[in-house]
Amino acid sequence: MRELREELGVEITPPGGNALLTRRAADVFLEVWRVDEWDGDIVNAAPDEHDAFDWFSLDKAMSLDLADDEYPALFKQVLT
Repeated sequence: MRELREELGVEITPPGGNALLTRRAADVFLEVWRVDEWDGDIVNAAPDEHDAFDWFSLDKAMSLDLADDEYPALFKQVLT
């Protein structure tokens, strides 16, 4: 919730249920949640951290140059 507020400028209701994906690696704990509704307009509220943002189909997301080589597998796991 904090990351969405700080980086996209939107507010969400705390998600209920279980995360779609939970992963722990080294010092990183990752939870992936589906967010269908939010308040506010999505903006790049952290331009010093992100050049841009956009919506992508799964196929297009798989072809992006991503920060971590594991992201494509995570996308597939969560979105298919």
